[in-house]
Amino acid sequence: MLYYNYEKLNLWWFIGTSAVALIFYELTFCRTGIAVFFFTWALIIFEKIAKDRYKVIFTLSVPAGAIFSLLVMIFYDGGNSFMHLLNHLVSGRSYIMSSYYKAQGVSLFPRVQELFYGEYYGLIDNTYMYVFLYCGGLVAVFFFVLVQKTLMRLYREGHYKELAMITAFALYGVLEQFVMNGFMNPFILLCGILLYPDILDQNTAGIEK
Repeated sequence: MLYYNYEKLNLWWFIGTSAVALIFYELTFCRTGIAVFFFTWALIIFEKIAKDRYKVIFTLSVPAGAIFSLLVMIFYDGGNSFMHLLNHLVSGRSYIMSSYYKAQGVSLFPRVQELFYGEYYGLIDNTYMYVFLYCGGLVAVFFFVLVQKTLMRLYREGHYKELAMITAFALYGVLEQFVMNGFMNPFILLCGILLYPDILDQNTAGIEK
């Protein structure tokens, strides 16, 4: 909704959507959802007021998410007060990633499911480390290089609002496994629509002909 009404967004949109988001939070207590919502609005405000040359920061979103996730996975210590709080805020995801890493290490190549889930600590609900641990280091590098090239191309072509939305998804990737689980999560479809906004119109035109 925010994307398709992007040009109309103003203070009243912020107040109205925030009220709806807070109501849903009171009903569901979904920390992930409310965090991503307000982070998205922060990105929108930045995109609208910042000069174009500063918007290159959007292209760093995926590398930042990947590096942050990797460091948390490697150095997680439940006895550290900061790490303990972080793990609580992300509903145990830090502990789960770290447990997999300590038990199975890393591999250059994809793992079979029987090995990957051999010691089940819970779902690795982090896109970056799911790709790295399950798909292997080589696939992860290939995947992240393609994503980064896409971000740079969008920046060079001036698609700043698309970059703002994808940056929000980059944060969401720290909290969810959505990229590799597109069947169960519609956000991968939304990413495709963001990258190719005219695809639905083109398909409709083809059918009418």
